[in-house]
Amino acid sequence: MNAWLHLVKKEFRLGFPFLLTISIISIICTISAVYLGFKLENTLSLPTLVILIFLMVCHIFFLVFYVLNSLQRENSTLHLWLHSPFPSYVLLLAKITSGLLSLLISISIPAALSIVILTTNLSPISLDSFIAKESIWQVIWLTLGAVLLVMIMITVFIMFCWIIYRYLKQFLPSFFSLLIMIVGIFLLLNLYSLFTDTAFFDWLTGWGEITLAPIMVGMEFDFTQVGSDIDIRTVQPSLFLGDFLFDLLLIFCLFFITSWILDKKIEV
Repeated sequence: MNAWLHLVKKEFRLGFPFLLTISIISIICTISAVYLGFKLENTLSLPTLVILIFLMVCHIFFLVFYVLNSLQRENSTLHLWLHSPFPSYVLLLAKITSGLLSLLISISIPAALSIVILTTNLSPISLDSFIAKESIWQVIWLTLGAVLLVMIMITVFIMFCWIIYRYLKQFLPSFFSLLIMIVGIFLLLNLYSLFTDTAFFDWLTGWGEITLAPIMVGMEFDFTQVGSDIDIRTVQPSLFLGDFLFDLLLIFCLFFITSWILDKKIEV
C-alpha cells in the first residue's frame, strides 16, 4: 500500500505543473465571474453562474489532457518507467488516480461557489422551476456519475491510442506511425458506431431502466386578445443499467489491452 501511495505521489509531482496552470486559470476565471456579477447587478448574477458552469464543463477534458501530458513527459525517461517493479496496469492506474485527485483540486473552487449560488437566495434562477425539488440531488449525482464515466472512458481510450502509437514507432517513422494510428482509430470508431445502431446492441444495453423526474426544457407563450397561455415543455429522461455496465466492461477491456501491449510489446 505504501509503495502504491509513493507511486501516486510521484505521478502527482509529474503532473503538478499542468495542475498549477489549470488551477490558476480556474481561479482567475472564478474571480472574473464574481467581479462581473457584482459589476453588472451588484450581486452574483446569471452571467456569474454561466461562467462558472462553463468552467466546470471545460473540466470534462481535464483528466484526458492531464494523463496525456503525463504520458508525454515519460518519453524522456520511458526506460525507467517501464522498468518499474510494478505491472503496467498499476502504472496506468496511478496516472488516472493522480489525475482524478488533481481534477478535484482544480474544480473545487468554481464547483463550491456554484453550489452556494444554486442552493441559496443568491441564485438568479430557481432550480424548482426546472425540476422537482425532491429529485434535484438524484439528478446531480446521476449526472456526476455519468460525466465521470465518460471522462474515464475517454482517458483510457487516449491511453490506448498513445500505446498504439508508441508500438508502431518501433517499426515506422513517427509520421507514418501517427497516420496509421489515426486511420485505424477512425475505422475502429466507425465500426463501433455501426454496432451501436444494431438491434443486438439495443437488446444488450436496453434493460434496467431508471426513470428520472420530469425536467423543464422550454416554454411557449401564446398571446390572444383575452389573455395569454404558457405551455411548459418537459421531458422525463431515463437511464439504463445495461448502458452503464456495457460502458464499464468496455473501459475494462480497453484498459486491459492497453496494459498488455505496454507490458509485452513496448521495447525501450
